[in-house]
Amino acid sequence: MELIVHLGVHRTGSTSFQASLASNRGILRAEGIALWTPQVVRQMAGFSKTVMMVRGGQAPALKMMLARECAQLQSDGMRQLLISEENIIGTMEANLRRASLYPDATERLQAYAQILPVAPKRIAIGVRNLIDYWVSVYGYVLDTAKALPQPFDKLAPRLAQAGGWLPLIETVRHVFPNAEIVVWPMEERAHQPLKNACEVLGRATGHTGLRGKKIFRNKGLRPEVFGMAHALRAQTPGLTQKALQDALTKALDARDPDANLPQMVFFNPAQRAALGAQYAADLAQLAQGHAGAVLWSGSCA
Repeated sequence: MELIVHLGVHRTGSTSFQASLASNRGILRAEGIALWTPQVVRQMAGFSKTVMMVRGGQAPALKMMLARECAQLQSDGMRQLLISEENIIGTMEANLRRASLYPDATERLQAYAQILPVAPKRIAIGVRNLIDYWVSVYGYVLDTAKALPQPFDKLAPRLAQAGGWLPLIETVRHVFPNAEIVVWPMEERAHQPLKNACEVLGRATGHTGLRGKKIFRNKGLRPEVFGMAHALRAQTPGLTQKALQDALTKALDARDPDANLPQMVFFNPAQRAALGAQYAADLAQLAQGHAGAVLWSGSCA
């Protein structure tokens, strides 16, 4: 059975990509295409703890479990399996805390390489403008994580020096030397997740016959409420996501309707210039085939 792995990354439209596929699960299954999205793999015993299990010498047991799952898929007529799970390479919380783009990706990918039943034929990765990526990650972590992040202006100098996407692509190539690696910029392709997913699958008939409704999920906090949200969480440690949303709604309702929310400036001009230049350089090198990757630029066919 052919294996395709979509690694995300977070905040690049990956949840919309997954939801678009899941809404067509029945049609794809009839074509012999099985989907393991986060809703599936996070319910599999041990999958989300692969790194810890490998460290503990439990890789053979986990690999055997996945092999049985894949054998069942094959007996059901599945010829292709797509695994789409952003957390394989790490978490947003760790990225923000360590001001780095997936600093543990090498160990994590090597661990998953030990338990996957077959080597991936294709690995798909979305990337994003670094300024927008870090702002989006901050909003998501501020909204959902248990640990309160530092104010954004305190993190900005470190984030501006966190580097670009090429080390992650190089790590993927190192761990999976024979896989086809495809990379796309979110800015150009995330608005059509279903078409994008069909290309990842190599689906011969494109998106024909599939429901193409646009699905946008996992939106984080609006940047203009970051300061307010940070203050609310600092005042009330342990505030749940729902309680934070309720408190924000109450605070916004109590504001003078003629008063504008403060416009936050993320990164100073020098930092913005450096991040923009880094992303442009990343895309330029990927367009030239860096690490053997293929850059899917422009709209889907």
